[in-house]
Amino acid sequence: MITPLLRPVLPFTTFPATTLSLLRSPETVRHALALMASELKIMREPDFEWFRSQGVADASSGLFGVWAGGNLDGWVGKEGPMVQSALGGRDGRRVTVLDGVPHAFCLSE
Repeated sequence: MITPLLRPVLPFTTFPATTLSLLRSPETVRHALALMASELKIMREPDFEWFRSQGVADASSGLFGVWAGGNLDGWVGKEGPMVQSALGGRDGRRVTVLDGVPHAFCLSE
């Protein structure tokens, strides 16, 4: 398993205690890898028609998205702005861009 391979490297990282505890857990790492494999098999490209269907006029339903501003969410690539546009853009009340917040905020802060 990958967890024993990570252990020698972890003391040299600056991860918060929560992230370190997740990385030290073989079960958590196994589940994360299984989820990643599943997503790679199923998700080939974004379904922009589905995103457009979520941008309904009723602001109490549908999909809302939050992105890290600047280059902090750079891994998203060209799909991020295209999904934002499909949801109606920043002026459409369904897209929020937070400046200065890293993408993995819940793991890094």
